[in-house]
Amino acid sequence: MANLVLRVSLGLTLVMIGASAYRDFAPFVANLTDGLGFLSAFGYVWAFLLPALLIFGGGMLAIGRYSYVAALTGGLALGSWLFGKYADRI
Repeated sequence: MANLVLRVSLGLTLVMIGASAYRDFAPFVANLTDGLGFLSAFGYVWAFLLPALLIFGGGMLAIGRYSYVAALTGGLALGSWLFGKYADRI
């Protein structure tokens, strides 16, 4: 039972974070492309993909299907988010 509660709560949290990023898209794009210089086009494309990965991975995790795909997409999204936040310290 605890597995179900944790899986669904984490999945729905990822879905809500992804939906929130799409809802406030302009500040989200500005945050991602800030300081990238000539790579800002890559940041703009990633601004579309990151929330989609969060929504897809969180949805698959919440319903309990394709757990490896959910772990891959959710982990890629969350890992890139942390890397972007702390990239200046590497």
